[in-house]
Amino acid sequence: LPVSGKAVSLLEEMGLRRAENLARKVAKVLGREAPERLAGSAPGPSPGPSPEPSTGLAAQPAAESAPGPAAEPEDQSVAAVETDRGGSEIESGTPDRSDRTYRILNDASELKSWLDKMPEDAPLAVDTETAGRDKPIEALRGDLARLVGVSLAWRPGEAVYVPVLRREGEADLFATAREIDALDAYRPLLAAVLADTRRMKIGHNLKYDEWILTRHGMPLAGPRFDTMVAAYVLDPGRASLKLDNLAADILGEPMVPFTALFPTGSRDKDILTVPLERLGDYAAEDADMTLRLHRAFAAELADLPQLERLFQDVEMPLQEVLFRMEQRGIKVDSAVLEGLRGRFESRLAELQVLIYEAAGGEFNVQSPKQLSEILFDRLGLKPTKKTATGWSTDESVLKDLSDKHPLPALMLEHRGLAKLLNTYVLALNGLINPDTGMIHTSYNQAVAATGRLSSSDPNLQNIPIRSPEGRLIRGAFVPRDPGNVFLSADYSQVELRLLAHLSGDESLRETFRRGGDIHRETAAQINGIDPAEVTPAMRSRAKAVNFGVLYGMGSAALAKQEKIPRREAQEFIDRYFRTYPRIKEFKDAAVDSARREGQVETVMGRRRRLPDIHSGNGRLRSNAERMAVNTPIQGAAADIIKVAMIVVDAELTARGLAARILLQVHDELLLEVPRDELETVAAIVKDGMEGAVELSVPLTVDIHTGADWAAAHD
Repeated sequence: LPVSGKAVSLLEEMGLRRAENLARKVAKVLGREAPERLAGSAPGPSPGPSPEPSTGLAAQPAAESAPGPAAEPEDQSVAAVETDRGGSEIESGTPDRSDRTYRILNDASELKSWLDKMPEDAPLAVDTETAGRDKPIEALRGDLARLVGVSLAWRPGEAVYVPVLRREGEADLFATAREIDALDAYRPLLAAVLADTRRMKIGHNLKYDEWILTRHGMPLAGPRFDTMVAAYVLDPGRASLKLDNLAADILGEPMVPFTALFPTGSRDKDILTVPLERLGDYAAEDADMTLRLHRAFAAELADLPQLERLFQDVEMPLQEVLFRMEQRGIKVDSAVLEGLRGRFESRLAELQVLIYEAAGGEFNVQSPKQLSEILFDRLGLKPTKKTATGWSTDESVLKDLSDKHPLPALMLEHRGLAKLLNTYVLALNGLINPDTGMIHTSYNQAVAATGRLSSSDPNLQNIPIRSPEGRLIRGAFVPRDPGNVFLSADYSQVELRLLAHLSGDESLRETFRRGGDIHRETAAQINGIDPAEVTPAMRSRAKAVNFGVLYGMGSAALAKQEKIPRREAQEFIDRYFRTYPRIKEFKDAAVDSARREGQVETVMGRRRRLPDIHSGNGRLRSNAERMAVNTPIQGAAADIIKVAMIVVDAELTARGLAARILLQVHDELLLEVPRDELETVAAIVKDGMEGAVELSVPLTVDIHTGADWAAAHD
C-alpha cells in the first residue's frame, strides 16, 4: 500500500478501516502478527460510525420507516430508505430528550412484560422499520420491503423498539455479515395485540405499516387512526406531512433526522449497519411522536364535526379498501409488453429518420438546446416562450408550431412515444412482484389538495386513455384468472353534474335529468338553434367551455384550443354566461366566500385553505381564485368516488362474491369479476356508485366489460 500522507487520506475516505480489518484477517490466515494500524495512517476510533449519547438503550442494528406521500429516496445507493421522516429539514443539533424514555425489548419476555402493563383501552401507536431485499428502492415498496423492527407506544414520552432483524459483523472478501432474524420469537405476542379488535391502532402512513405487518404474519384489526391522513384532512395544503415536520410544527418537538444515523458524508446509508442503541432510539421516537400527534389531531377534529365525520366515515374506511386493492394487485401480460417494446422502438427509429429529414440533418433529439437552434435559427420559426437557458421547446410550444412546419409534430410524437416506452413498457415488467406475479401500485391518499387519489410505483392514472398507444398499454393489463373479465365503471360527466347541482342552474339540471347531451344542448342554447342543427364544431366549442369554466378558461385559451380569433372566443364565453347566469353567480360567490373565509369547502366539508386569495401578486391571486371555483367541484367528485368505493367493497364482501376492486383511476373503478358473477356485480357497482350521494341531478355510471383493461374501457 502507498503510505504518503495524501494516499493515506484518500484511503481513509475510501474505507481504510475495512482495509485494516482485511489485513488482520490475511495475517491471521498466514500465521503472522497483525499490524495495529496500516503504515502512515492516523489513529482513530474503532470501525463503524461513532455512537451518539446513550438514551438508555442496548446495542445492535435494523432498518427503515414507512414512506410518506410523494417521497423520493435521498440516495439510490442506500440499502434502506427513510421517507416519512423529514430528514434534512431538522438538523440543528441533538434534541432535548430528557422527557423521553425509550427502550429496546431484547427478547419476547421483555415484550410480554411491556404489553402486560398496557391498559386494555389504551390506543397503541405502531411504526415499522424496513429495508429492501436487494435494492434500496425496495424499502419504499410495501409488497417487497423486509421488516427490520417494530416500535410501539401507548403513553406519551415512553416507547419501545422490537428488533426483528439485525446484522452482526461486517461483510468483506472472506465472509458476509450474519443477519439474525428474531421474528418468530416476537410474532405471537405482536400478532395478538395488533389483531385486538378492541384496541385502536395509530400510525403515520398506517397503510404502509399494515402492508409490512400483514406480509410478516401480523395483520391489523380494530379501529385505526392515521396521523398523516388526519393532518391532511385538517389542512391539505400543509407544506409537509412528514412525521419530523409535523412533530416540530404541531408539538414543538424536533426529531433525530435519518441522516444523523450515519457518519457525515456517508453515501452507503444501510440502516442495518447502525448500532442498535442508536437505531432503537430513532425508531421508538417515531411511535412516541405518532402517539402525541394522535392526541393533538383527535382533539382538533373533535372541535370540527364535519371534518371529523369526513376522517372517520370516509378517509379511514377508504384506507382499508385501498390497502386491499394494493395487496390484491393487477396482472400484466409480459409477452404483450415485449411486443409493444419492439413496436414502439421500431416506430421511434422511423420517427428519428423523419425528424432528421425535416431538420435538414442529424442532431440529438433528446437535446432541447439543439432542437431550439434548429427550429428558431436554421428553420426560422418564431419562438413563443423563453426560459432561463434560451427559447423553450416544451410541449405547448411544439403544439403551437405544429401547423408551421412538420418537425414540431414529429418531435411531439417522438417525445410522447419515448415517454410511454420508458415509463410503462420497459418499467412495468420490472415492477412485477416476484412472489405474487402482480403489480402492486401504491395509492397516495394525502397528496392532492382537492382530495383526489393518486398512484405511484407505477402511476397507473397517467396512462393516456384516448391515444392509440395508451390503449395498447392498457391492453397489457389482464385478469389473473382466465375465467374472469374486467368490469370498468366510469362516472359520466360527474364534475358538470356537480356544477349543475352547486350552481342551481335549472337549464343545466333539466338537461341532466332528461339524460340529454349536455354539450349539444349547450351549443344549441348559446347559438339559438335546435339541438339537431348543432354541428360538430359547435358542440366541440361548447364542450370546451363547459369544462373550461371549471378551470378558469379565458378567451385566449379557448381561442387557442379551438383555433378561432380571440374576439370570437370572448363573444362565445359572454353568450355562455348569459345563457347560464347561475353559473356566473356561482363562480363569483365562490371567490367572494374564499376571500371572506380564506378557504373553500366541498359538500362533505372537506376544506382547502387559500392563503394567496389576497396576494398582491396577480398571478398567485388569480390562481387562488380558480382554486376557489374548481376545488368545491373536484373535491366533491373525489369524495363521491371514495364513498362509492367503500360501499361497493363492503357489498361485495357481505355477499361473499369473488369479484374485487383492482384500480381507481380518476372517475373510474376497475374490477376483476368471475363471468358467472357479472350480472350481479354490475348491478352492485352501478347502484353503489350512482347512490353514493344524493344530488339535485342524477349521477350516471357507464359500465363496460372486456378481456383486458383497454377492452373494458370501450
